[in-house]
Amino acid sequence: MNFLTVLRATNRQPMAKMIVAGPDGPQKFNARMSKRFYVQRRSFDSIFELHDILGELENDPSRFVIRGEPVPGCDLSQPVRRLKYRDGDEGPFFQDADEQWVCFDFDGIACPANIDPMSNPDAAISYLRRLLPPTFHNVTCSYQWSNGAGFDGWANLRAHLWFIIDRSINDDELRQWVYDARLPVDAALFNTVQPHFTARPLFVGMADPIPIRSNILLGIHNVAKIEISRPIDPHFERMRPSPIRSDVAKSVGARSQFIGSDDQILSYRRAGGPIGLLSALKEASR
Repeated sequence: MNFLTVLRATNRQPMAKMIVAGPDGPQKFNARMSKRFYVQRRSFDSIFELHDILGELENDPSRFVIRGEPVPGCDLSQPVRRLKYRDGDEGPFFQDADEQWVCFDFDGIACPANIDPMSNPDAAISYLRRLLPPTFHNVTCSYQWSNGAGFDGWANLRAHLWFIIDRSINDDELRQWVYDARLPVDAALFNTVQPHFTARPLFVGMADPIPIRSNILLGIHNVAKIEISRPIDPHFERMRPSPIRSDVAKSVGARSQFIGSDDQILSYRRAGGPIGLLSALKEASR
């Protein structure tokens, strides 16, 4: 039995990115993160059951997934903050969990010239899957195109690939394994309370250019094997700070910085934005 921790924003505040049609082309806006969330643990036994849960979440912009699990004694009937460490009189509410699933976030991977993701998405996802270690190449995965996929004319591939793995693995092990293997994925997901956004974007004044955002890519096996080559190094750098991407900096402010470690906060200094953005976001989610 495997588990997902699903968080739902209080008042069902949308957590999905909003894409707004404009005279100069679509504009992307990040949603404002809710402070408190209701917590649900969802169980599944196979990659196909996991895919069904993700398909459900794709249509609910108020929910997303984290890798952590509630701490013992956490009252799940009340909304809580997304805290792994105590903050004043609150928390912690979540702890590292040894999970048997993993989500790989591919962002900005150059698309091969002979692949058309719109007409043959499985070929594009298969290409990304082969960028992982060989033990993943013939394994069934659930995939979803990221919010930014396709807006550059498919010059780059942006997608999330979810797998069931053969052993329980915690965040520290997963981060170290990814760095050791030099995988071209965003390791920020491998933090206890880091959001795994699962909802499709909210489109205002335009239709979704990717009508089918998620699917199953079949393989010979349904469980991937992770080979850990060395024990956890207690001095391993848990997460390297990395500059914020230019497309994100445009919407949240050029001085923003992305810090991925558990004991640092992902902070954005907003540089303004259209008045009533949140209201439009809520309206689009209805």
